[in-house]
Amino acid sequence: DRIRVGGSVRLLHQFTSRGEVRLIGARISGSLDITGAHLTAVGGPAIELEDAVIDGSMFVTEAPGGRRPEIRGRIGMGSTRVSGRMEIRNATIEAYEDRQRESIYARSTTAGLALDAVQLSVAADVAFVGRCEITGSIDMTHADMSSVSIGAGCALHAPGHTALDLTNGEIRAHLRPEHEVTVEGTIRLEGTVIHGMLALN
Repeated sequence: DRIRVGGSVRLLHQFTSRGEVRLIGARISGSLDITGAHLTAVGGPAIELEDAVIDGSMFVTEAPGGRRPEIRGRIGMGSTRVSGRMEIRNATIEAYEDRQRESIYARSTTAGLALDAVQLSVAADVAFVGRCEITGSIDMTHADMSSVSIGAGCALHAPGHTALDLTNGEIRAHLRPEHEVTVEGTIRLEGTVIHGMLALN
């Protein structure tokens, strides 16, 4: 915990973890790059970035050879601050439902958490692009972001539960799920402030 890195942190290509990658409170002067890595943790976070500060951007993307990033277990980003953008591209993220994180913000309508990002702060945009497959809830309650976009070909799977929760968040520009996005579950916008366009095609 509380590690300080003078440059970027890169989990690349054939990187595989069968347990939690723990970066709680990390101070990263560059970007966080998860490219084609496979992270698995049953009953807990696959990668934990709670209270981390990332001075660059965060990328979860496929490797040049086409290997998709796979994260099976929660991505923990509670109170994480990203000074650049956050891009998740062509990724498979799958929550486990057996041991959900306890939180004062937890809801009975929440499935297993794929992305736990309560009070996340991102200076630029948050983008889900390519053919992302996310199974479980994305919790961005009380988050502050420039914009949120979900590209065509992405799929959010949380049938009967909350797929995307932006309750009491602030989006300084647009919220834009593109045409042909698949959402199984509820999108919650209670108390959300959107300063730009809300486009639901």
